Order: sequence, then structure tokens, then C-alpha cells
Amino acid sequence: MSYTIEVLVNESIIWQVLGADYDFEVDVASALREEMKILNATPKPMVIVIDILAFQDLDIDGILYFAGHGFPPEVANHPQMRGIIIISTSAVVAAAAKGMDSNVFGFVKLDIVTSPEAAQTRARQLLA
Repeated sequence: MSYTIEVLVNESIIWQVLGADYDFEVDVASALREEMKILNATPKPMVIVIDILAFQDLDIDGILYFAGHGFPPEVANHPQMRGIIIISTSAVVAAAAKGMDSNVFGFVKLDIVTSPEAAQTRARQLLA
């Protein structure tokens, strides 16, 4: 596994960081199980932040796999879910994220920010 997931102290933010050797075909399912466990156990709204700065050169296969498997309806439409934020400086990732808000991908709305600080600010806005 090449990722970490934590709930920020005194925040309703699930913070996930993907490592440089993150394997989409292996790690996505495990990460989703952890996110669902947190969402199912919490009595309050949550935001998921996913830091993919290690993947600035993400290829099209990785983007398609992440798009098709990374945001299933049980996570994206969970009653406690208030938003999903992606940290990336890649224009390709930003364009792919916009494409997620379509029928093919279940109208998943993703916010794209370029820094952890911006992600935390946006998460707090979504939770306000």
C-alpha cells in the first residue's frame, strides 16, 4: 500500500495522500474500504481530500482507472459526504475531474485545488 488515510484532529476531513508507487488496481479498493468505514461510523458530515501531487505525470490509463473505480456511488453519494477535493497541479487531472461531472461517471463533483492549504480551506467551506 502506498497511501495514508487519516481523519484530521477536530475536523470532519478525511485526508488521503497517495504515494509515488500507488497502484490504482490494488490500492483503490483498500482505500475505498477505509473511507467507507469512516463514513459509516461518523455521525457528522465529512469531506474527503485526496492529495495526488505525487502523480503530476499521471497517464491516461491511470486517470481512466481512477475515474472509473475511485469514486463509486456508495462513497460519492454517501449521506455523510459533503464533497471530494483533489490536490493536483496537473491540467490533465483538472480536465479529467471536470469530466467526472457527467452521466458516464455518475455526476461526481470534484473540487480541484493546487495545495494542501487550499484544500483545507475549501473543505471547511463545504462543511460550513
